[in-house]
Amino acid sequence: MNMSTAFNVFLRKSVDEEAIPFPVSVKRSDFGAGYTPSEF
Repeated sequence: MNMSTAFNVFLRKSVDEEAIPFPVSVKRSDFGAGYTPSEF
């Protein structure tokens, strides 16, 4: 499946479900440790 087809499948599924068709979560990591949000 090429990128264009995959994106169209994703968009159609999103419209059908009226949401992102997979669970979204945030994993904690030490990325950016030692920096404040304003430094990003």
